[in-house]
Amino acid sequence: MLADTKGPAVVVPAFLAPGYHVNTDLPARIAESGHRRVTVTRALGPDPVLAAIMRTRLLEAGWSPGDAVVMAAAGSSDPVARRGLMRAANLLADMVGEVHLGFIAQAGAATGVPAVADLVGRLCRSGGRVFVASYLLAPGVFHARLRGCGAHGVAEPLGTHPDLVALLARRFTQAGPPGCGTTPSASSSSPSRLPARSPAHSSAQPSSGP
Repeated sequence: MLADTKGPAVVVPAFLAPGYHVNTDLPARIAESGHRRVTVTRALGPDPVLAAIMRTRLLEAGWSPGDAVVMAAAGSSDPVARRGLMRAANLLADMVGEVHLGFIAQAGAATGVPAVADLVGRLCRSGGRVFVASYLLAPGVFHARLRGCGAHGVAEPLGTHPDLVALLARRFTQAGPPGCGTTPSASSSSPSRLPARSPAHSSAQPSSGP
């Protein structure tokens, strides 16, 4: 598509965390297109706007303050992406209390992040209700898997929420003059620039329990 585009262009990566696809794969595809005037914005997430949408989806699913929350992400073996997903969990924790990060795929020892179903099972055995916040853009295979994880409720994906659409537009307009470069913003892709948070608010590691 870029190869057929005339004039400068802005690419907004529709990914919920930085990582390989945003920092390596996408720039390579742009280079292959031969288009020399492309600006790539930072990924959609993590962002407080997405956390607020997840909270809305949780409320729609029946979640109430005091219920346990597992944030379900697709999963990644890329350490930069995992750090971004932890940041997303921290942002959600600011709004709903403690949040446990779980992966739908690529969970376990290889990534250090437990599977969603394992987290839900442990939390259910501890008593109380457990709800899953879906850190996914749209319904599909991954969201279908969450339906059988044993949670008391599974929130819908971020979807076409108006605030998500506005965030996409804001990424585009804040990119500056099109054609400034093909590298995503370092502030979103560099782990050293992500704010640190206390582990008391979110957990990406399985803890001992019943």
